[in-house]
Amino acid sequence: MSDAAFAVYRRIYDYYKAPFNARVVEVEQAHPYWRTEKVEFDAAYGNERVPAYLYLPTHVQRLHFRRFYGFQAQMPCGSAKAATGDRAAGSSNS
Repeated sequence: MSDAAFAVYRRIYDYYKAPFNARVVEVEQAHPYWRTEKVEFDAAYGNERVPAYLYLPTHVQRLHFRRFYGFQAQMPCGSAKAATGDRAAGSSNS
């Protein structure tokens, strides 16, 4: 691949490097096996904040991975939130 072609592909992944400014908004410990943390961080555009939901296991000594779900309404099948008892399993995402 030529340097010019590589430069084109590299620009696809360029982004504005700014402080993340993450903060924990809410912590829920309703389930015995994990806690849910809602965090927010600065978006790469405007003055908006991006919400994210972390599901962190509580009965492990060292975390090997963490699942990250952004925008709860778009979570795959909503099963993680439904398992906390907030919604009946199989209900539609809200």
